[in-house]
Amino acid sequence: MSQVVDEAYRREVKDYGERLVTNADNSALEELDAILKGIDQVRAARMRIRPVTAVNAA
Repeated sequence: MSQVVDEAYRREVKDYGERLVTNADNSALEELDAILKGIDQVRAARMRIRPVTAVNAA
């Protein structure tokens, strides 16, 4: 299960990262803020899930 969560996390980060790089020069700052907020939300969700998967693996 942990590997599935890790792979999903990597896909989400890659998607947000690509959006950030693609739009960095031409987007409104609010849009860039929204992309960064999305990255932070994905990271926070992973931090909430990670301890559960570690407990379930034990």
